[in-house]
Amino acid sequence: MDFKKLHDITKSWIMANIVCYNGDRLARELHKWIESYGEIIGYEQVVNKKDAMLILHLENETWISFLGTKNTLAWLSNLTFWLYKGFHKGIAKSTIKILNDKIQSIPHGKTVYITGQSRGGAMALYANLMLKKAGYKTVKSYGFASPYIAGRNTGYEELKDYSVDHTRVNTDPGGPLPSDPVDDVGGLRCRHYGKAVDLMGNGFITDHSYKAITKNLIMYIIKTNLMDTYKYDMYILSRVCEELAKK
Repeated sequence: MDFKKLHDITKSWIMANIVCYNGDRLARELHKWIESYGEIIGYEQVVNKKDAMLILHLENETWISFLGTKNTLAWLSNLTFWLYKGFHKGIAKSTIKILNDKIQSIPHGKTVYITGQSRGGAMALYANLMLKKAGYKTVKSYGFASPYIAGRNTGYEELKDYSVDHTRVNTDPGGPLPSDPVDDVGGLRCRHYGKAVDLMGNGFITDHSYKAITKNLIMYIIKTNLMDTYKYDMYILSRVCEELAKK
């Protein structure tokens, strides 16, 4: 993997963490970790009963970050697509509900990055599709430890038709199941979409949390022998890991 790709994955993961905060804490975390990547023009956090989303406007790019599963309502929504026909049956409705009214605030002409963990990663993928349908040219999404998203005739072909650029970051390739312990529920008819990046990990559900993914990403960077080139991002990741340990 080249440096640019790894840099984008690291930045995506930092953004996937920052959406966990709100209010004054959100403002502090944004200025602490993100200002060095570009001037912050503005941001907006949207929260409803099941989900949370952060839209961050930087000088040369826009970021959208989705929270992972946050409560029982979100879990029930998850089951709609995990157990049946893929994300079009559950995640689509949730993503449209939280993002649709905000699309007009996202400028054309800048690269849009979208990210999230678990449920948030599936929402990131569907949000990418929404923006492509709305005419946005350069959109990249990253899903960390996300479940499978579609089966036959339930969205996979549409993602290909719109050339959706998505990277799924798997966090337990050495474990008994790829990426997430629920990936293969109904897996004979459902599948992942996008380019796969396998991080370090011991496997199963212990590698699914925000804290575990951060540690596994640090291990992955060490393995790539990019420590010197990647020193600043390694510092940020280490600090993020410290913050997560306090949660």
